Amino acid sequence: MQNPAARTRNQSLIIIIILLSSYYPSLFAPFNSVDDVKMVNQLINVDTISLKDLFFSGGGGQYYRPLLFLTFLFDKFAWGVQESFMHLENVLFHLVNTLLVFCLARQFVKAWRWDTQYLPFVVALLFGLHPIATEPVNWVSGRTDLLAGVFVLSAILLFTRSIHQASFWRGAAGAFLLLCGCLSKETALFVLPVLLLWCLVPPRDCACGASVRLRAFLLVSYLASGFAYLSMRWHALNGGDKIVSTMASGTSSSGAAFGMWDMIRVGLKTSGFYCKKLIVPFPLNFGIIEISPHYIWLGLLVCVGVCYCLYARTTVSYLFIAAFCLVSPAFVLPLLKITWTPVAERYAYIASAPLLVALSFLFIRGLQSRLPPQAITLFVTILLSCVGFVTIERNIVWQDNVSLFEDTVKKSPSFSAAKNELAIALVDRGKTDEANKILLANSGDDTQPSSINKIKVAVNNGRFEEAYRMMRERKASGVKEGKDSLDLMYLINEQRFKTSKNESQSRKIHMELLAILEKLHSLSGDPVYFYRIGKVQLRQGNRLAAKQSFESAWRNSAPDCYYHDAAKKLAERL
Repeated sequence: MQNPAARTRNQSLIIIIILLSSYYPSLFAPFNSVDDVKMVNQLINVDTISLKDLFFSGGGGQYYRPLLFLTFLFDKFAWGVQESFMHLENVLFHLVNTLLVFCLARQFVKAWRWDTQYLPFVVALLFGLHPIATEPVNWVSGRTDLLAGVFVLSAILLFTRSIHQASFWRGAAGAFLLLCGCLSKETALFVLPVLLLWCLVPPRDCACGASVRLRAFLLVSYLASGFAYLSMRWHALNGGDKIVSTMASGTSSSGAAFGMWDMIRVGLKTSGFYCKKLIVPFPLNFGIIEISPHYIWLGLLVCVGVCYCLYARTTVSYLFIAAFCLVSPAFVLPLLKITWTPVAERYAYIASAPLLVALSFLFIRGLQSRLPPQAITLFVTILLSCVGFVTIERNIVWQDNVSLFEDTVKKSPSFSAAKNELAIALVDRGKTDEANKILLANSGDDTQPSSINKIKVAVNNGRFEEAYRMMRERKASGVKEGKDSLDLMYLINEQRFKTSKNESQSRKIHMELLAILEKLHSLSGDPVYFYRIGKVQLRQGNRLAAKQSFESAWRNSAPDCYYHDAAKKLAERL
């Protein structure tokens, strides 16, 4: 008979081989046009690392995830933001989480003295091959869930080992890792309530009998971890925490107001949706924008189940509560409207770990005495084979942005943002005509990126007056003007000037060009815009104003700037 240490080592090796084989296609996936490209461009422009700015920027925003950005900085300085290596990191983070689930399941099996050799192995594979993991693993920007998962699962593992082994240092280490999880993604904080509950009211089936002193130590340690995170977030986002302000004001980012009844209704509906998604994840969709109102009934059952778990007060029931707490921050996201999609598979990634552990234990406890071992083995083999096949197939879909967004548009045909991303992927593939047809037929409103791409189609086809009209309509709808839209408006007006037929129209276009350049300068402070303003003023015939602009350009620019000498010569000549 194989000794336990060798069996554990062999099972771990098999898990590693199966996971790496299943996610091998992910290594060849490109950067996703949603968030990935923007993040990579930001990394390219970073030359130095300032931990002070990283952890205490003092600005505003909705995300405070310094450890996540630290991993991306590592990518830049280690291997120059190579997409294959960044995807490999995501796969390795998921592998670590799978091994942590394996250790967590072994911890409970050992504590309960169950005579089962393969349950932790099966639970780990169910988590590692769960199709819901394909989104955070294949999407580089989805690393936030994977990284937070590493710290949250490590914190839970150390917490339970501290309880069962009466170890104070393990409890302290777990509290520190929970803080790291919160610094990777704020939703990690929501595992804290169930850990505090465990300290105050231990599970009835917990035979370890942790001392009051140890439980008090754990309670204080994990509370301190939570308060430390909230304090760091408050200092880092003292310019304005968008999530807190949105919740406090009861108004979404789009301006729509919501009240307590809306929060209850949407919370019940989304809790039912995630319950179903965790157990039956189909259909897999990167762009879920609406869910059936009938999920509210399943949400009510979930709430009843949580209440029963609080009453039952067993280890398994606490694992169910942990899963509920970890996914609960996603319940109100449809109201806040601060994310690309109101609901998403990745939001349930961390919660799937305690849920699968709890469900597997219930399955074994309920059926082990009723079914022969051969039947259980056959069922588990078929189940793992099916989820493994689906996961590999989904990884292949993520291998290509065209196939991914074609799948997304097929499953969410009214999602205009997904159509816009599909058009971008088609342009990268060289299928410009097909992309233009999608953009022109897209029904997205003026606040979405697709409206800009529609305008670019008109520009590329030489329809500058039509593009100008669409830009004016976009501005009138209240869309904030950024650098990209201002640059596009400048390009359109330059082309309109070339085809203008009278002096009055030319003068009006010149005034608009100057106004755009002044806005661009106010956004960036770059003196190059003084140089460009001077060129427009010179074309107008306003030599005095042009001279002042050229002087400002060369006096405020570095000597090695491409326009420095030219601006100085023009200022002297005028």
